[in-house]
Amino acid sequence: MRLETRSGSALTRARVVFAAAASFVFFQMVLQTFPSVMREGLVVDLSLNETGFGGLSSSFYYPYILLQVPAGIAVARFGARRVLICGALLCTVASFLFAMSQTAGFAETTRILMGLGAAPTVVCAMTLAAQWFPPRKFALLAALTEAAGMTGGAVGQEVLGYIVEHAGWRTAMFTCGVVSAFLLILIVLLVRNRT
Repeated sequence: MRLETRSGSALTRARVVFAAAASFVFFQMVLQTFPSVMREGLVVDLSLNETGFGGLSSSFYYPYILLQVPAGIAVARFGARRVLICGALLCTVASFLFAMSQTAGFAETTRILMGLGAAPTVVCAMTLAAQWFPPRKFALLAALTEAAGMTGGAVGQEVLGYIVEHAGWRTAMFTCGVVSAFLLILIVLLVRNRT
């Protein structure tokens, strides 16, 4: 009976750790895709032309792409928990700063910061999955991680579109900051490395 309780407790802990990490994979996809639902407000408020809007939208992806390999090295050296906390903190700060943007340059800088923070998210989730679950479960957990990201992209568009329509893009980005802060707290409280 005691062995079963320990086994059940370990499984619950593994699920909680993975769910917290995967929730930030969901959220970082929201950050990747949000400019498309805010286009009109951003173009007007930040005086953007088509090229400027394209630059703002894509500025997230440059650090995100370039840091994939360094993110893996950082996770191997410092652990998934620490890297995920740093990334979530950076995304939180950048979301609030984006909401306060008055110029295109400042907004683009905050998008770059979001890309920096989001870059290690998937690597962290996969690493935690590998640490907390048996190897035979890894393919399923990788698929769930991918599904979490894609769902974030789809659901985020709908939710943010609704907020933008009713309250404006700044309120939508402030909401992103609040959600990011909440997820950061969950990660700090729930995510642990298992070596």
